Amino acid sequence: MNSSDQTLRFTHNWLKPILVMIVAQMIIVANNIFYKLAIIDSMPISILVAYRFIFGTISLTPFVLYNSRSTRRSRTKPTWKQACLTFVYGLLGLETLACRTSVGKMKLAGIMLSIGGVMLLALWKRIEINFPTKFSFLPQHYHKTKDHGVQILGLALAIIAAFSNATFLTIQAKFKEDIHNIYLIPFMINLMGAIQSVVYALCVERDWEQWKLGWNIRFWASSFVGVFSSGVTTTLIVWCISEMGPLFVSTFNPIGLILMSLAGSVLLDETLYVTSVVAIVLIIAATLLVLYGKLKEMDNEDTNNDQSEDSKSEENEAEVVNSNI
Repeated sequence: MNSSDQTLRFTHNWLKPILVMIVAQMIIVANNIFYKLAIIDSMPISILVAYRFIFGTISLTPFVLYNSRSTRRSRTKPTWKQACLTFVYGLLGLETLACRTSVGKMKLAGIMLSIGGVMLLALWKRIEINFPTKFSFLPQHYHKTKDHGVQILGLALAIIAAFSNATFLTIQAKFKEDIHNIYLIPFMINLMGAIQSVVYALCVERDWEQWKLGWNIRFWASSFVGVFSSGVTTTLIVWCISEMGPLFVSTFNPIGLILMSLAGSVLLDETLYVTSVVAIVLIIAATLLVLYGKLKEMDNEDTNNDQSEDSKSEENEAEVVNSNI
């Protein structure tokens, strides 16, 4: 394989998914900023989440209907049995580390290094970095408050959310074999989320004034996180899982943490520390290490596939020669 073929192959197989995941992480960062601005504006979280899934469902509906027409004849209808089997297969794991191989050790080292960088970024804060220019989006009357009880609850919810996200990525890697419409799963996620969140919001929030949306931060936050986060980002993640696998997608989550730290220090009056910069370097190195290990793994798979195809062609040629004799 010459250099031009290798460049074309890298661009098609790696550059596009990498750029897609970076865009997805940037949208998630903007999503978190809009969330905070809406909450500061005293918008109930339950209503914000309900509007998010409503806007996400509306934005994905035309794409689902259009793709359903082209795939209806070739696609088998998914059943509950397929969904249950998919869940079981997903929990069994689809991404092997192969720790005894050099590629597996490389991926494992990258994962451990990433965990260390994230822990350093979150827990150890030393030597503040003051930016000369900041563009704060926060209102002047906003004051930060710290409640250790709320922080503990937030930590527990974050762990649950991380586990749920990991489960989704793993299950989706198997479920893609039964669903050919890439917009269908994001649409179903938003539809079910809209039903559940609206019912919950109606139960906990009885003030109808809170549901009104004007040309304010509440409308822009709800529409942005709905269309771009629930709609666009979920679709991009589903596509990347189908192309590269769940480990590739999860590798970029620390990149989102880096972008959020930088954006928070510039736009939300949050403090950036020297230890945070060190953690950012570790996370980037870990991401590159995992991606390189994944690249070597896929190259080995392609080589094995080529060798098997060559052996099959040789066997077929031998059978043809024997039949002629």
